[in-house]
Amino acid sequence: MADLALTKKSETSTKITFTYAKVAGCEGYQYYAGGVKVSRTLNPDDLEVTFGKVASGTYRVVPLDLTERADGYVWPANTDAKPTNTAKPTISGTAKVGQTLTCNPGTWTGNPTFKYQWYYENSDGSGDVAINVGGIGTTQSYTPVAEDTGGRNYCVVTATNSAGSATAQSDPTAVVQPANLTVYPADTLYPSEAI
Repeated sequence: MADLALTKKSETSTKITFTYAKVAGCEGYQYYAGGVKVSRTLNPDDLEVTFGKVASGTYRVVPLDLTERADGYVWPANTDAKPTNTAKPTISGTAKVGQTLTCNPGTWTGNPTFKYQWYYENSDGSGDVAINVGGIGTTQSYTPVAEDTGGRNYCVVTATNSAGSATAQSDPTAVVQPANLTVYPADTLYPSEAI
């Protein structure tokens, strides 16, 4: 099929965006920059494309038919799907009053951005309570307070991209210890026992 006429919509120092008219009966559009295939869409209603600028300044959009969409081209990763968690969030730090815990978001598909929500639960896993840390959903770190003593903390990560959002939860921390608790190695004399 013949190239489509492109209308420039916007331009920056690194990117250029074009629109084009829909082609009845096509199966999508193949995009070229500088004579090289860069990506494609299989949605015939996608009528806008943004290219990274190339030195030649040559950009093409070609409609696809059923044969062309099965030509063995290796398509880029799908960016139109909402995030999927492939390794759950984890918490680093010591579960102790006054010690900072950090929620690591885990591994996700879809190149998302993240928000974080911290929770408190009893040591048996009951009584979940959301913790407002500087505005719910905004803070990756949390420092346990006296009220957390004897319970556990965990975090929930919300991952978002243009296609939607998904959540994943970490395992809870160990039981939160009070700030003044000192843990001595085995076979060590306590201060009151020292000679």
